[in-house]
Amino acid sequence: MTPTKRPKATLAEFRKPEEHNGLRHVVYWSFADSVPNDLFAYGREAMFCFIDRRYIASITMSSATVELILNRDRQMRAGQSGWQPLSAKLLRRAERVGLPVQYLLSPGETFKTDKSARFVVLRNQLAHGNLESVIEFWAGGATDYNADARLVALDQINKSQAFEVEWFNTAPDIQNGLVKDRRWP
Repeated sequence: MTPTKRPKATLAEFRKPEEHNGLRHVVYWSFADSVPNDLFAYGREAMFCFIDRRYIASITMSSATVELILNRDRQMRAGQSGWQPLSAKLLRRAERVGLPVQYLLSPGETFKTDKSARFVVLRNQLAHGNLESVIEFWAGGATDYNADARLVALDQINKSQAFEVEWFNTAPDIQNGLVKDRRWP
């Protein structure tokens, strides 16, 4: 990375989204060395799971990407002990320190009036074995053939990627070059 250029993330459009199960973009980084290995791995896995129609895994990995950022960002670690699971409380805290959690909200959701965000509710339902939150299992069959599960997973990965890009472009840890050898500071 040259001293005059800062790392930047963008959503790079796929030329043929139909070849990627309708996923329109991928997160692209201008300086790959400024991306922590685990962050890259989670985001990439979420994308490949979606493309391969493994929607439950894609939702889980998209959620884990956000949870990872919220636990590794140094702005969030002040006064925090141990790993914090993804929750509405954690998102509210992230909002207070200036992280771009608004990208995780569905239209009409707000932290001022809603108890939680659909992004978190879905993650928690899957983490606790409630697959019916993704599809109506008995009539819908396997999730990889269910159009509803695809739409839910697409919404989750789109939110995760938008959050990841905006966070990356504004995070002091990234922008001040504190990530070294693809490791968090």
